[in-house]
Amino acid sequence: MDWQQGIDVSLKALTALCGMGLAGLAVVRITPRGRWKLIGAEIGPLFDPKYAKVARTVAWTFSVLVMVMMLRDGWKL
Repeated sequence: MDWQQGIDVSLKALTALCGMGLAGLAVVRITPRGRWKLIGAEIGPLFDPKYAKVARTVAWTFSVLVMVMMLRDGWKL
């Protein structure tokens, strides 16, 4: 495996991990007692307010990695 294939594999792995983290932040909430709660039809913000900064950082990282992958692949969808 040459270095360009290594970059491709790394980009895909980082993008997948960020996407899964973003989905986890959007789907799971932690109650004050430390229990996990899945977000269903609740009214309120998408992300838990105490994790909003982390969610914003993960979302920006995910979008930048997706853009880099699109540039690397020549804008193929």
